[in-house]
Amino acid sequence: MVIPVISVVTSADPAGTCNPASIVAPTFEATDNCLASAVSVTPTTAGPTGPACARTQTWTANYTDACTNAAVAVSVTYTWVEDEVIPVISVVTSADPAGTCNPSSIVAPTFEATDNCLASAVSVTPTTAGPTGPACKNTNVDSQLYRCVYECCGTVSVTYTWVEDVVIPVISVVTSADPAGTCNPSSIVAPTFEATDNCLASAVSA
Repeated sequence: MVIPVISVVTSADPAGTCNPASIVAPTFEATDNCLASAVSVTPTTAGPTGPACARTQTWTANYTDACTNAAVAVSVTYTWVEDEVIPVISVVTSADPAGTCNPSSIVAPTFEATDNCLASAVSVTPTTAGPTGPACKNTNVDSQLYRCVYECCGTVSVTYTWVEDVVIPVISVVTSADPAGTCNPSSIVAPTFEATDNCLASAVSA
């Protein structure tokens, strides 16, 4: 007694892919010592099962020859995700210097993502191009683009601003009406001053 043998001819398992455009069933064939060539075998399936975030479908092929010799059944299982709900990214911590002068350190913000296909929130590592702008007005943008295994998400950004300035201002005398030892001057007019600084567009009264 020689039993037929079933083989998988084609299989297009989405293998966990997100929202596949179509599910193409696998194909099978059976060979047998009493057949001149392989024959196509139509599989049976109960259809997709499982939750949307973990869909599976199994196809099982079986074949019995003319002498009632049954082949060993062969099964193929596909897995994929049906999820059109985008994750949500939240800022967990942010230590914006908020314009502070010469902060001793810049601590990057932290982010997390929640998703209908995740049991709990996951930490997300942000990307940044580093500090930009002139020293007197630095801006560091931490932009986070989270591409999850389920679906592409949006972007959440946190922007820090601070000043890097170690150049001291210079004060100048603008006007001076020194009585220079005059006796009983009728009035004393105070001198005026101004300050210039590398981080100022123009002089300011001091």
